[in-house]
Amino acid sequence: MTATNHALTGALIGLSIGNPWLALPAAFVSHFVLDAVPHFGFKGKLSDEELLWRPAFKVLLAVEALLCFGVVLTLWLIRPEYWLLGAVCAFVAASPDLYSLPRFIEVNGWSSKKTQWNAFRRFHLRIQTERTWGAWIELVWLIAVLSLFVRLLG
Repeated sequence: MTATNHALTGALIGLSIGNPWLALPAAFVSHFVLDAVPHFGFKGKLSDEELLWRPAFKVLLAVEALLCFGVVLTLWLIRPEYWLLGAVCAFVAASPDLYSLPRFIEVNGWSSKKTQWNAFRRFHLRIQTERTWGAWIELVWLIAVLSLFVRLLG
């Protein structure tokens, strides 16, 4: 899933649960649940090297970062009940993808250090159900979570 979908899902979890002991683990687990749902991507069609160096992918990452920042900024400006927990859960829900940052840096030649392929990285890659037609599922999910997010803002 896109970082925006992960962040909005995490924000919804934080806003609706309100208890950090429940919401934070749920936000983290939500990342893997969403990645197991068919979503947009090129798995099996493009290698990491082919995808991660493309300028369009870098633009997409920048747009996604801005949209995630927008989710947190919206929570901060409107401040619904549990807004801070919603913001932290948005970050927690998107955070497993930050583990890919060393690979992105390596593939783009910004570091000569080789990425270590540990159990977490292999698990995260294995559960991905990326398909080009998954863009439709991403769009439906975005509309649903954005609608709920706006509703919870009040």
